[in-house]
Amino acid sequence: RMTVGKMIELLGSKAGV
Repeated sequence: RMTVGKMIELLGSKAGV
């Protein structure tokens, strides 16, 4: 299962772009 940290990382990556 995906952890909250993983989701935050993905979201941060998209926001970073």
